[in-house]
Amino acid sequence: MEGWHADDRPGMSFLFSCKLEVSTVAFDLTITTDERPQPPRLFVYGPEGVGKTTFGASAPSPVFLRAEDGIVKLRDPYTGVPLKPSRMPVLQSFDHAIECLKFLYSNPHQHQTLVIDSADWIERLIHQEIMRASNAESMAKAAGGYGAGYQTALKKWNVLLAWVNALWSKGMAIIFLAHADPYKFESPEHPAYDRWEPRLHKTSKALLVEWADAVLFATQRIQMKETEDGRQLARASFDERILRCTMQPSAVAKNRFHLPPEIPLQWAAFAHHLAS
Repeated sequence: MEGWHADDRPGMSFLFSCKLEVSTVAFDLTITTDERPQPPRLFVYGPEGVGKTTFGASAPSPVFLRAEDGIVKLRDPYTGVPLKPSRMPVLQSFDHAIECLKFLYSNPHQHQTLVIDSADWIERLIHQEIMRASNAESMAKAAGGYGAGYQTALKKWNVLLAWVNALWSKGMAIIFLAHADPYKFESPEHPAYDRWEPRLHKTSKALLVEWADAVLFATQRIQMKETEDGRQLARASFDERILRCTMQPSAVAKNRFHLPPEIPLQWAAFAHHLAS
């Protein structure tokens, strides 16, 4: 696996067979004071069709771990050239996801970025497995009920993140993609209001938001237009798609890279700010 570079373009395609068993993960225990550059760990979420998958496919030499099959006719936003990122088989179960991550960890390859598409579909696989094991019709009743099903799910998320972090420690950038929904936010300082958040259970959502170096909300810029009778009408600008990079009342976001509040929804724009 070669080192990660922010300004590289998608590379070669590989065909994987995810059958390898790995029992342990070797961790780096080196103590150092050097500030070595590390690849980013991103959590990018937004509404359907806004360009999240294209963003991931434009990252350096990506390989997709797909819980959904969302790679259809992707194009580079600058050149219009088709993007054909490498992809692993569409996941059939949570165990399938873990085997694919083990395979990437244990076998040499040229990929520099792992794109997980998407977190909410991974969570669906986790919940299905827990409900099936409990013979339960819902997560509320799974694993004995009283929230135990969601705690079991959180343990599985931690297993998945352990393997993801192992790949990150070997030099791969990580991008989790997720869909978005509006949720009511109960603020201790202000009246409750709606804001965009990842489409995940609150426990797994909190885990991924804390884990990520940057939580980025992908959206379209909304412009307000006043009509002749004085009414305000919202109008989406389809040519201006953006990433919100800092916490705002309308969306959950953060970053550890000193990014500005908004940047274009383009990998090159993110890489430029990351490098600077």
